[in-house]
Amino acid sequence: MSQLIVTHTDMRSAGYCNRSARIWFSRRGLDWAQFRREGLPIEILERTGDAQVLRLCQRVRDGR
Repeated sequence: MSQLIVTHTDMRSAGYCNRSARIWFSRRGLDWAQFRREGLPIEILERTGDAQVLRLCQRVRDGR
């Protein structure tokens, strides 16, 4: 089974804005530029426990 990657496109399609997302990534020490370029493994984002991010991750798990 391949690793699920959450992409910037996933984030935007869920209605999240770049400005808030950049701040969110910065506060958690996550690399915004890498996320924009490559996405991040879903497990990294789920570990934050953030309710909005968990909803986004569920969308990705459900097939985007």
